[in-house]
Amino acid sequence: MKHVAHYLKRTQALSTSKDLLDRLIQVTPLQRLGQAIDIAQAALFLTTDESSYITGSEIVIDGGYSAQ
Repeated sequence: MKHVAHYLKRTQALSTSKDLLDRLIQVTPLQRLGQAIDIAQAALFLTTDESSYITGSEIVIDGGYSAQ
C-alpha cells in the first residue's frame, strides 16, 4: 500500500471511488484488483510439500505492481 499511496500523491485528485479503483487497475500489470482468493492460494501453497524449501521469504501478492 505504501507504493499506491506514493503514486496517488503524485497524481491529480480523483473525483470518485470508482475513478480511484479504475486508476489502480490501470497501473497494475495484471490489470485487475487482488481478491481474497489470491492471498488464500499463496497461503495454501505455503502449507504444501512444494514449498518445503522456502524459508524466511517475503511473498509479494500485488499483481506485479511492485515489480515495475
